[in-house]
Amino acid sequence: MSLSGLTPQASVRTAKRVRRLAVGFAALPMLLSMVSCGTLGAGAGGSASADRQATSLQAAHLSPQQVRERAEALRELALRQGEKFSPRWEPSQRDCAGFVRFVYRETVMPRTQAWKDWRGQRVDFATAEQLIAHNFRFLRARLPQSMDRSELRSGDLLVYHRDGVPHEDAWHLKLLLEPPGGNSREWMVAYHSGDPELERVRVAKLSDLQQVAAGEWRPQFENEEFLNPSFKGVYRWKGW
Repeated sequence: MSLSGLTPQASVRTAKRVRRLAVGFAALPMLLSMVSCGTLGAGAGGSASADRQATSLQAAHLSPQQVRERAEALRELALRQGEKFSPRWEPSQRDCAGFVRFVYRETVMPRTQAWKDWRGQRVDFATAEQLIAHNFRFLRARLPQSMDRSELRSGDLLVYHRDGVPHEDAWHLKLLLEPPGGNSREWMVAYHSGDPELERVRVAKLSDLQQVAAGEWRPQFENEEFLNPSFKGVYRWKGW
């Protein structure tokens, strides 16, 4: 997606933000120290309150332009969390699934009872496993070699599941973020590792993650021999 729908001022702000975050790309050992995402805040409803009114954003009601605008807004909010956590993001919700819930709730979808639980009922909270099982759909098993012609968009998820670890630590989610200006070589990922000491989410170039991340957290691309059984593919929110 290009920034043609943004004002020149907004495009400049986005470019500056990416340049600031690029400093963190050099700190690649940080990627190797990632811990898995748990299920923090299972009883909390985040920062949404019952008296908020929000229009349901279903795919049938969104034009292609609206989808692009909301994906861009999601990207901007996700990048800002790479600088400093928003006070609107409830601290008890700060893990990988909480990051996904927060950016979608704030930019794309209703702010109350936005998710489906195991029974298919609308709730404020969903674990990483529930997000994948009932709120996102499988899109593809591997990332395309050529990102510039891919159908991916900001907000799609890289999904991981590790066997042999406690159930609450098995799932991990990362947000894919399309770069400002549509530079296919600068796709990014943003994620919360689940570490309660973090003061911001981690943002990295997808290419860096592919090259140096520990095997279990490395995504898979088409036509490569590397095999990571923990990578479960790319998923997309069902509302798009």
